[in-house]
Amino acid sequence: MEWWIWILVGFLLLGLELLSTTLHLAFFGIGALLVGLAIALGLDVPLWAELLLFTAASVGLLLFRQPVLRLFRTGQEDRRIDDMVGETAVVRDEIAVNALGRAELRGTLWTARNMADRPLVPGERCTVVKIEGLTLFITST
Repeated sequence: MEWWIWILVGFLLLGLELLSTTLHLAFFGIGALLVGLAIALGLDVPLWAELLLFTAASVGLLLFRQPVLRLFRTGQEDRRIDDMVGETAVVRDEIAVNALGRAELRGTLWTARNMADRPLVPGERCTVVKIEGLTLFITST
């Protein structure tokens, strides 16, 4: 196959990676670019060998996916749901004692159960005391 076809396929795969953002296609795109470069520099092998080289290069590069992902995810903290106990949420609906309503925590609306001894009003800050499933158990601060 002509070298420029491999280069074209490589750039096409890299472009598709920008749309998918899964960091899978990029390694196949780099593999195609490497095969195209090798052929352009004078590697003269049959098509089956080009395909084998492409496969080996792509799969070999794919082994670096996890380290590259970790490189891009630096600065992001691990946010486990259990770590939200003790955080402050904001009430969005009036919630009677032991009733369900909505509260916002970390920019997301949650179902919330009022564990306080008085009704909670919209805009009031409250503390998360427990989480069960997708329900926050909150009390007045």
